[in-house]
Amino acid sequence: MEVNRSNTKALIVIGGMILFAALSRLVPHWPNFTPIAAMALFGGAVVNDKRLAYLMPLTALVISDLALSFMFGYDFFSIGRIVIYSTFALITYMGVKMHSKVGVRPVVLKGFLASLIFFVVTNFFVWVSSGMYAHDAAGLMLCYEAAIPYFGNSLLGNAFYLAVLFGGYSAFRNLIPASIKA
Repeated sequence: MEVNRSNTKALIVIGGMILFAALSRLVPHWPNFTPIAAMALFGGAVVNDKRLAYLMPLTALVISDLALSFMFGYDFFSIGRIVIYSTFALITYMGVKMHSKVGVRPVVLKGFLASLIFFVVTNFFVWVSSGMYAHDAAGLMLCYEAAIPYFGNSLLGNAFYLAVLFGGYSAFRNLIPASIKA
């Protein structure tokens, strides 16, 4: 990647997004009401360098997980982290596939699917690995039922942050004259 003023500004914006997303997990907030999934979809759909698109949510997660493990003694090196990080990589991939079809309907649909995928995958992992639930269909349903409030927060968080990211990006692009965009 050739470094120029435009790239430098883009990297500053991306760095700011990563820092904001990491900090959003460290301050008091509703559980699962964070910008990570929205940033993953946005990065996949908008950022031209797809390596950066994948690094955006994963870097925010690593930074905040390291801080949380230091502050509260969370186990940073758990298999659960791999499951969570992989889920956000999948959500980024959904954004990459949306690249040429960015609009209100695809963003809303992918935002809902991102919440649903995160809910299904991470709670399945909790059911399999925690020992909190019986390893049968009833235990799995109980696990999912207990996580419904988190799913609602995830939906609200995705709706809010997707509106901010994609709406802000669209407004910014429309404000800049075409001659400057080129």
